[in-house]
Amino acid sequence: MDKLVFLGTAGDAETVIKQVRGSGGVIMMLADNQFHIDPGPGSLVGCKMAGVSPRATIAILATSDHLFTSGDVNAAISAMTYEGIDRHGVLLASKQVIDGNGGVRLLPKYRRFLEGLMTLTPGARVGVNDVTISAVPSRSPDPTAVGLILSTHELRIGYTGVTGWYEELPDAYKKLDVLIVHCRHPAGTSEEGALNVEEVTTLLKRAKPKRAFLTGFGAKLLAQDPVHIARSIQRATKVTVTAAKDGLEVALGK
Repeated sequence: MDKLVFLGTAGDAETVIKQVRGSGGVIMMLADNQFHIDPGPGSLVGCKMAGVSPRATIAILATSDHLFTSGDVNAAISAMTYEGIDRHGVLLASKQVIDGNGGVRLLPKYRRFLEGLMTLTPGARVGVNDVTISAVPSRSPDPTAVGLILSTHELRIGYTGVTGWYEELPDAYKKLDVLIVHCRHPAGTSEEGALNVEEVTTLLKRAKPKRAFLTGFGAKLLAQDPVHIARSIQRATKVTVTAAKDGLEVALGK
């Protein structure tokens, strides 16, 4: 069964450091393949609490070198490969995660545990079994960061990762069944490299996914209630919008 499992929904330093919300990323199970996207701090605890086996993961995707999106990338590789005893799986990641020129980086030891390694750049496409993964441009403090679209014969799922607004953003995420959006701030609060409610509303109005999930919440947005915000965005966009919470599991289907 295709499904999403949100291991964590934190989106800024305060929510991650205080663990107001978890920061373990998102599990996508598509066409009998398990992907772990953006394994941030506490990802393995999140897996255990959600009943997800990290050993079943076949690909780890790290969209940027932010601590709260990729801080556990080496730990996730260790768990996937049983500390290298079972060498398998691939890492698809931004250039700075792989090359170590920014924040979080892939350590040489864990590089050796992988069957495959690929740098994701905007426009890149790679097939992992029956799933096609496309990299989308991003506007992030990590200049090599990307968003993602994962496609099967049945579904197209977008994941913005940590990004700020840019005019072509909605065009990058059109014709999707599901769009997962990092929405850090409430309306009226702006930050370079992050989206607020007004920008997410514009994104959904233009991209028109069938369904959207909000994640990556900052402290100010959490104080205003993500569920209420999701409902207001849904009214404005006519898109079905859900504010994700830690441990949320969603079955996917056409």
